[in-house]
Amino acid sequence: QDANLLLFIDDLEELLVQSDPADASIFVERILEVSSQNVYPIHILTASRSKLGSGFSGLQEFSELINRSQFVLSPFSTSEVKTLIENIMNSSNIEFRTSLIEYIMKHYTTHVFDLSKFQHAMMRCVQQVKNESNSHTLGLVHLQSIGGLENSIEEQLESIFQSFTERQQFVCQKIF
Repeated sequence: QDANLLLFIDDLEELLVQSDPADASIFVERILEVSSQNVYPIHILTASRSKLGSGFSGLQEFSELINRSQFVLSPFSTSEVKTLIENIMNSSNIEFRTSLIEYIMKHYTTHVFDLSKFQHAMMRCVQQVKNESNSHTLGLVHLQSIGGLENSIEEQLESIFQSFTERQQFVCQKIF
């Protein structure tokens, strides 16, 4: 058929390092097989948050495959994070308290910047401020109330799960 297949593997290095070595070896063998075949148009996209190398030691062929085809994306700089915050303020007409900006900047000096978590947290905070009738200023209290920069997604998912009936929760537990 005229179709392509994209296989996305997130946290590749963690998957290999935290797996049983025999299972990791089999997984790598299958990836190498898929990448070397040319019968089906299969593309493999991987993501790894840590520096490549340590998780792939002892996997010579796999290391060579990664080295031939990797694109390293650098982490966000502090100026890029500030630009993101400015863009949010401009597009939403909401101000950020200085203490919140300082907190965000300090947070990302000790944590890896995860754009999806950041976007989700900011979306929830902005919505929260827009729901308040008198406020146009986003502060640390808003961020903390949604689970912070690291846990806003989990907090929202838990809230949704808790709103389900007992039967719906049971079905979710079976599925996930």
